[in-house]
Amino acid sequence: MSESAAQYISELEEILHSYTTIFLVFDIVFFIMLLAGVILLIHFAKSKKKLKESNEYLLFTIQGLEEERGRNFTTLWHRISVIASPCARIWMQKKSSSDSGFSFKISFPSPFYELQPCPT
Repeated sequence: MSESAAQYISELEEILHSYTTIFLVFDIVFFIMLLAGVILLIHFAKSKKKLKESNEYLLFTIQGLEEERGRNFTTLWHRISVIASPCARIWMQKKSSSDSGFSFKISFPSPFYELQPCPT
């Protein structure tokens, strides 16, 4: 029975040794990946700071603002055309019916209120 007990203990020692080896390898790999992640994070933070200090950042910012201004202009132009087209038709009808120097003033409502129909 001592041979089987010694064999059983040696098998347990081999299993313990393999698990210990796997755990140590896992610890080393985890530490290396953690260190690489911290180094990459520091590198990206420095490059972001350099980008903000450079003219390229200003160029991207200005380009973004120009795109936003273009979208706002398109929206405003669409809103004006929606409001002005019925008023223009009414003005053309009134102008064609009387040539008496009729002046027509278009006033645009605030975008925060509902659109009111064009006065007749």
